[in-house]
Amino acid sequence: MVLLTRSDAIPVGTFVKTIHKTIRHYRIKFSLNIKRITMIKIVIILVILIGLGLLGAKISQDGGSDDILVALDKATRQAISRGEFEVPEGVSYVEQKDCEGTEWIKQKGCSLNGKPMDGTEGSCGPGKEIWILDQTHSSFKPATGGGKCEPEERDCNVECPKPCEGDTWKDTGRCIRKEYDTRGKVKEVVLDGTEGKCGEGITQFNLDTTAPDYKPAVGKGSCPMTKGGACNVPCPKPEPPVCNSYGGWIENTGLGCVINEGSSIKVNCGQQGVKQSYKIATNPKVCAELIKWETCTGKPCPIDCVGSWSGWSAPKSDEPCGVQPYKEKTYSVTTQAQHGGQVCGYTHGDTRKQNSGSPLTCCELRDDWAKVGNCKADGTQILLRTYKENKPGGCDDSQKTKLVPCCKPTSDWRDVSPCNQYTGKKDQKRDTINCGGDESDAANRTINCTYVGEWEKVGVCENSKQKYKRTVHHSNETRTEERPCCSPGEWTDFICNPNNNSHNSKRGDLVQSRSIAGCPADTPFKKTIPNGCNYRGCKIALRAHWCRDGGPEWEFTKSEPNLHRHGAGDTVSSYKLAGESCSVSVYSGTSYSGMQWNNRHTVKNKNWSNRQCWDMHGPDNSISSMSLQSYPTRLGAWQGPNTSDD
Repeated sequence: MVLLTRSDAIPVGTFVKTIHKTIRHYRIKFSLNIKRITMIKIVIILVILIGLGLLGAKISQDGGSDDILVALDKATRQAISRGEFEVPEGVSYVEQKDCEGTEWIKQKGCSLNGKPMDGTEGSCGPGKEIWILDQTHSSFKPATGGGKCEPEERDCNVECPKPCEGDTWKDTGRCIRKEYDTRGKVKEVVLDGTEGKCGEGITQFNLDTTAPDYKPAVGKGSCPMTKGGACNVPCPKPEPPVCNSYGGWIENTGLGCVINEGSSIKVNCGQQGVKQSYKIATNPKVCAELIKWETCTGKPCPIDCVGSWSGWSAPKSDEPCGVQPYKEKTYSVTTQAQHGGQVCGYTHGDTRKQNSGSPLTCCELRDDWAKVGNCKADGTQILLRTYKENKPGGCDDSQKTKLVPCCKPTSDWRDVSPCNQYTGKKDQKRDTINCGGDESDAANRTINCTYVGEWEKVGVCENSKQKYKRTVHHSNETRTEERPCCSPGEWTDFICNPNNNSHNSKRGDLVQSRSIAGCPADTPFKKTIPNGCNYRGCKIALRAHWCRDGGPEWEFTKSEPNLHRHGAGDTVSSYKLAGESCSVSVYSGTSYSGMQWNNRHTVKNKNWSNRQCWDMHGPDNSISSMSLQSYPTRLGAWQGPNTSDD
């Protein structure tokens, strides 16, 4: 909608050009039937258009309509109601409406002929008050379409002053004398009949406001509440009279502030002069001074009221949107009228309002539609868009949200092919509604899948380890591994053990071992080959004399528990020993008992022809038994597992 409102005046030619441009832009069609429209109608149309042009026009776009919204005056509306003017197509009118409201505020107090009444004589009685609608109240609605917002005049009355009535007085019962010093300070002495406190005095009476004849003052009427009277308290002995006044110095207000003591001409406002004061004494003869003159200043000069209007405010509106905005200005009084000065034509805080600008649209649409949430089960999707509501409910629901079809799956994905062992992918399908075109992939897809193949051997078992591999896609499972495998090592010589015939055959039993890592626990890892290795059996010759001497010898190839039966008991002084790995121990008693001497000797790889001789220094001629030991020889490292058989 196009809004046409009044603003500052512009030339008619400019207005006509604006109208032509507006008609071309908004495609306004004036349906004028020449046969039906009289000349007076044409004249009225021209007058209205020219009148609007003289007043000025402002065009703005409002919403999505192409209508022109025009505010008309009273004459134009009457012409339309009489049928003298036909409403052009595409033109609408702002309804003329006065301002409305429920709360009134007083703009101007009770006054008479524009002058405020203060309740004094000549400024009282009936008058008029000015009331206006409270524009700050929520109920206020400004005028539209040329409507008015007139103040309201109401009757008022200011009471005229009237003094109080009554002549019933109450005696306070106190007789006092007021004595004044040279500085005018008063000293009240209560006369109680004692020395210095007796004689003439003044007593005070209070108006009895409870008496039947009492009537209070009206308005600003006066009401004296006290009065004085003379009194006398006898003295105990005669005393000279003392000056006693009723109320101290009293200003002669009738004379006022005059130019000098001998004149009755009053000074001008603000000028200095003199004023007269007097005393009312009970006995003037005893008073030294009854009249005095003092400097004074004339009444203040009148001060006129000073005030001004503020500038127009920024456009504002009583509704958030959809109503005509306005601007306002406020009258401020900086100097109030004083001492009879000229009053201002407006009171402090008076406001004036004027239409300004175009109404704000209630719904401002922002961005494009956007999805909210997921597609619903019925295949519909809620769309929202951002907007700004300049008042609650400013936007219709259709402007805020709408429901559109959407692609909605109706089932879970299901596999239609197994996981490919070469690519690690599989095909899936699911049921959908409202899916097609660019959304066809909503029903079909190829996704990665987890594939873990079977283990395959790689090569042969080496060093008791067998390597394996397998195909893996999209999984953290390992692709290769090694497992223990049975691959026994070669038999290697470990030790050569002596046997019962080693001293004759020169052979021993060969013990071999091998590694069985990765093999079953019952896999052989040790074997013995009888007579499989060279071994010299141990042989000892016990001698009756020292090694350096000759003499008889007794030869043995094994231990002998009783040497006496061989004739060698207690006669041995030395011995010779040979063999592969041998050791001998001698004992003082038979059966390897008694003392065992420390001169035990061991030989290795000694031939009998190369046998070695040892003298027996300690057990010389004292041994009765002999222990001969043959030990295995180490041929190589043990290859089998660590067991107690090693």
